[in-house]
Parts: sequence; structure tokens; C-alpha cells
Amino acid sequence: MPCRGQRGREWDVRTALSAGAHGYLPQQCNASELMTALRTLGAGERYFSRDLLARAADNRLQDGFTQRENDVLKLLAQGQSNKPIARDLDIGVGTVKSHIKSLFNKLGASARTQAVVLATQRGIVSP
Repeated sequence: MPCRGQRGREWDVRTALSAGAHGYLPQQCNASELMTALRTLGAGERYFSRDLLARAADNRLQDGFTQRENDVLKLLAQGQSNKPIARDLDIGVGTVKSHIKSLFNKLGASARTQAVVLATQRGIVSP
């Protein structure tokens, strides 16, 4: 079970989930929560701190990407340029540019590489 401070980044939880972690607790958890987690894991179940999961879920909802923006972002993360993205998604290059502009606004990015780095840090795309 990875341990982070209660103020740990929500993408750490998403990354742990994606990697198949069975448990996640904040470093400052109390003894009662630790014992509950150990019992739960010992029984073959999963245990994640409710606070961290809630924070991760809230922030994921705030990302607010459309399915098409997610598709474009994944292809950006693969290093594709606009024309191959347009071809892969069967959309126009202008549409790809519009999606990228929207992604920049939502992520607070000003360049393609920065958008991919921020999305990776937040657990939105895999490295």
C-alpha cells in the first residue's frame, strides 16, 4: 500500500488504481484506519482511503473532457501530429485543432508537450 500525505496528489490514487494497487492510505492515517485496511486486504478485498478516493473522483469530474477530447489527448500522448490524429479519428484537421485548443484551456497548458505532461501527472493518460 503506497502511503502519501493527506494532501497527496489525486493522480497518485488514479495511478495506483491503474497499476492494480489493492490498497492506498495517507501517510498520516490513524491506527484504526490502518488496522481496517490490513484486515480488509487480508481478506482479499481492496481498501482505499475514502478521502483520497473522493478527491480523485471529484477532480476527475472537474476535468470535464469529452470522449473525443480524450481520444485526441491519447493520440497526442503517443506523439502524433494533427494530420495523423485527424486520419485516425476520421475528423478534419481543423476539428483536431479545436479539440487541442479546448484541451489546453481545460488543462491550463500552452503547448502540446505541456498538455501531455499535465495529463500524465493527473493520471488522465498513461506515461
